[in-house]
Amino acid sequence: MIPLVCPRASLSGIVAVLHGNKKVVLFITMVSSIVASIFFIALVLILGQVFSAAFEKTRVPDALPLMIIGLLAGPVFNFISPEHFGKLDRVFTELVLIIIMFRSGTALRFSSLRECIGMGTGFTVAAIAAVIGLTFFISKFALGLNTVFAILLGNIIADNSLVVVAPLLSKLNISPKMKTILIIEGSISSIINVVLVLALLNMSQQASFSAAAVFGKMIYSFLTASVTGIFAGIFLSLILNKVRQLENANSFSFAFVLLVYSLCGLLNSEGAIGVLMFGLTIGNIRVLNKFRGKSFYIETWSLKVEEKSFFVEIEYILKTLFFVYMGISMRFSNAGFIFLGLVFMIVKALSRIPITNYILSKDIDRTDAGIALAMCPCGLVSAVLASTAAQMLPEGNGLKDSVYSLIFFSFIFCAVLSFLIEKGYFGKASDKLFTRHKKREKPTIAAANEI
Repeated sequence: MIPLVCPRASLSGIVAVLHGNKKVVLFITMVSSIVASIFFIALVLILGQVFSAAFEKTRVPDALPLMIIGLLAGPVFNFISPEHFGKLDRVFTELVLIIIMFRSGTALRFSSLRECIGMGTGFTVAAIAAVIGLTFFISKFALGLNTVFAILLGNIIADNSLVVVAPLLSKLNISPKMKTILIIEGSISSIINVVLVLALLNMSQQASFSAAAVFGKMIYSFLTASVTGIFAGIFLSLILNKVRQLENANSFSFAFVLLVYSLCGLLNSEGAIGVLMFGLTIGNIRVLNKFRGKSFYIETWSLKVEEKSFFVEIEYILKTLFFVYMGISMRFSNAGFIFLGLVFMIVKALSRIPITNYILSKDIDRTDAGIALAMCPCGLVSAVLASTAAQMLPEGNGLKDSVYSLIFFSFIFCAVLSFLIEKGYFGKASDKLFTRHKKREKPTIAAANEI
């Protein structure tokens, strides 16, 4: 027993007593670890605000310094690793994805979505095909990989992380049309790449493979999630005014978002798409007012400003911690794989240039086209798919290390190019790369005064 009060005990005596009790030492170590973790989280959230405010002046996305903090805390100094989170890391990353998708949905408008859905889908499919084609050529003929493995690698590289892209788009000077196209790309690319990668992994384990089954699964996943999200959005809008009478109404809305995601999962569809459509519906629910008539009447409610602010705060906390977590998760065990990740990042960027120039419509200016080029960071989906492939394929460990390296370099590419575009240093390069597109018109004096 350790006395609760020992005023005359010397420091050395206390240390001796503690040293003799292993349970106490373990408890103190655990408490110290918890205190250090809480302090680290608090420090990250404060620095996140600093980096976010600095973005307004420097135009350097806050994602980059946050990930560097994670790199220093994780792979460099080994203060913390993903293993410390246990199974909570997957729950955390899923929560980030859910909130980002919901917030992206509420920010979209039916009018802009209707205008951009065709171009966004075409841009997404073309970008994925271009990355797979170039990656396949390099992997097959330069690295000597087999056909299935080369195509699988291309799919993993082709994925764009909406969790990374969406927060950046909210701060960049970009047109609503281009923003909608990039959100569509981030949403659709994950479905396509996940389904194709899992199908390729199954094909590598089996003798038969059905392209029709893969395509059917993608259609089923998208339609089921979309219908679930739309009906859930309509239902919540009908009861939202009643929900506001609850003591913790915002918590109910947050729980409802999680419920939609879970329901889509039970239906074997893509929960992220369901949440996106849910946010899109609740954010545009006033459109239903146009269908009111004498024989048909529906009373709907949309989110108020303070309710949206609640989700903005949650998004800030989660995405700030997520960027640090991405840095902690990086693993660079082989210099060759690090270099290979850089090569694949260059391949992805080069393949995106002609797609941006020729697929996007001419009315999109060169500045927006440059941002479209920059918004191609890999993220959580790529990391998870690479880890899954590493467990199923003998060559998987090298693939995982290369993809982790690719994620790191894609963050840098996205941040640096966004900075150059926002500062106006990419103008001459845009003139040469995106010749089909017009230059961005400078605001007139009258327009500037209105702003």
